[in-house]
Amino acid sequence: MTNFDFIIGDWLVTHRRLNSRFTNCKQWTEFDGLSSTVKTLGGFGNLEDNVLYFPEGSFRALALRSFCVKSGAWSIWWLDARNPTTLDVPVVGKFSNHIGVFFADDLLDGQAIKVRFTCTATLG
Repeated sequence: MTNFDFIIGDWLVTHRRLNSRFTNCKQWTEFDGLSSTVKTLGGFGNLEDNVLYFPEGSFRALALRSFCVKSGAWSIWWLDARNPTTLDVPVVGKFSNHIGVFFADDLLDGQAIKVRFTCTATLG
């Protein structure tokens, strides 16, 4: 079993996003989504098709994940239907105690940022 086996199949998922960036904002918006994920690369990767139900409207997105056996780390790329010609910079990280934490250096509105993505499985 790999770290992302819990997401294989079709799921109703809950997402959270920070309401404002660069403003010391501490409020988050929670919203639902649909996730449909299949294994790839002989189990060392997966492809996740998403429908995200943002308060301002829904859209589709795709996550591509691959596992590096040598480093023990996952890389996750994001393709957003609102910008369908560009893959986001991959976040890279590992799981510990069933929580995955992933980081990337990126740009937002021309400003260098550190991206953190946290993945927690709460099935049941």
